[in-house]
Amino acid sequence: MLHRLHGCISRQQPRSVGPSDWHRYGTHNDSYAEEEKERKRDFIAQFSQSLAPACAWDMGCNTGKYSEVLLQNKTKSIVGFDFDFDALEAAVSRAAIKHLRFLPLFSDAANPSPQQGWAETERLGLHSRSGADAVIALAIVHHLAISRNIPLPAVIEWLVGLAPHGVIEFVPKSDPMIQRMLRQRRYIFTDYGKAQFEHALFGCARIARTLELSPGGRTLYRFERASN
Repeated sequence: MLHRLHGCISRQQPRSVGPSDWHRYGTHNDSYAEEEKERKRDFIAQFSQSLAPACAWDMGCNTGKYSEVLLQNKTKSIVGFDFDFDALEAAVSRAAIKHLRFLPLFSDAANPSPQQGWAETERLGLHSRSGADAVIALAIVHHLAISRNIPLPAVIEWLVGLAPHGVIEFVPKSDPMIQRMLRQRRYIFTDYGKAQFEHALFGCARIARTLELSPGGRTLYRFERASN
């Protein structure tokens, strides 16, 4: 039965539709200047080299660009999570073509699969599965806090709880991406800001290193979980 199932799945082809906004985001976006992209890549590479994790999770992996950076810099394997099917198709193709130890999976971070089955132990939820040694969460916090209305401290606590070491990217309200998101909701989310982000992160982790990609712009935070 498993062989037949494998054969059926392996014959499937990607949907013949145009790429989504998030599929194009990795190569066609105005959020980063070229120098900022390089500095971000170097930050992730140095993080990976210093830890050499056996398994890292990439939350909001998109097409797997930064998962590949991790794998090129001593991370042994990656599990990526994203909710956009077109971006995931590109991530799967990247992993297959380049023979990467990278497994992209569908997951809605704001509504992940729960523990199910007999006695709720037959199929485990994300937190009950084997944990990651490291996590990267690049440009995902604002999507959860603003698009999905999850309180910023709860987003940070959840991400820090996934692994003892990680990198989280903070995107300020002045960013063009958030400005587009706030066109119809400009006067809410008063608790979303860099000071509130740092306060929430300080509450559950030690900030080991930061990198502001541009003055007053996107910032990367490397953390070490407080309980570690």
